[in-house]
Amino acid sequence: MALKITVDKPEFNLRETLTRLDTERIPYEKMPVGSVIQVQKHQLVGSGQINTTSSSYQDSGLFIDFHPKFANSRLLVTCEFNAQSGNQSNSGLIWTVFREIDGTATSSSVNIFPASSPRTITYHSPSGYIHEGTSVTIEDKPKTIKKVQYRLFFHSHNGSASVGVARDWGGAHFTVMEVRE
Repeated sequence: MALKITVDKPEFNLRETLTRLDTERIPYEKMPVGSVIQVQKHQLVGSGQINTTSSSYQDSGLFIDFHPKFANSRLLVTCEFNAQSGNQSNSGLIWTVFREIDGTATSSSVNIFPASSPRTITYHSPSGYIHEGTSVTIEDKPKTIKKVQYRLFFHSHNGSASVGVARDWGGAHFTVMEVRE
């Protein structure tokens, strides 16, 4: 004799199930590798510029404070600014970005560019100033969830020509994107 068992299954409504899911907010922990977790921007615009004739790094005033969500994230730091490279022969502007964790970046902080490759904007003609725009994206892995500050520093190449980072004809900008690893 054969025995037949039947079980009543509740009706499954796919549309109702999808509606109940909270798809507007995916937890950061569930974001796939390569996802942008957050983006932040800071800029200096307006009148005036920061000038120096010094041959040691000077603070431009452009910085960004960033708080990573994960210690193993990759941060893509984009720095864009307009510069004045001086009006003397062999003058120029040397610049870099310093990083500090849980503090304020100074010229003794971590330089996120290799020391062997300083960033320069040069000018070799004494006939007038040159205004130049520059942009770079740097990949950084600070391995922390504490505040990470990036700050633009610059100095005069020859230590006598006046160079500057301008804010009245283009400004200076930092953008930081946190990418999930």
